[in-house]
Amino acid sequence: MGCRILVSQDGACFYDSVTESVFGLILEDLEEAESFQKWNEKDLRELTDKEFAENLTKFREERNNE
Repeated sequence: MGCRILVSQDGACFYDSVTESVFGLILEDLEEAESFQKWNEKDLRELTDKEFAENLTKFREERNNE
């Protein structure tokens, strides 16, 4: 139970299996979603929409600079 990843041909997103609700933004694919989840220091379900978007932007910037 908890934070899960849904994947389709259009990308990946997170859902809370406890509340059965989708949250956050659409990510490119499963690899990006898993990496973002590991990179984050907080439970993704605890982030506000703004925090989620800011963290995803920072994550992508760091990945592009590697």
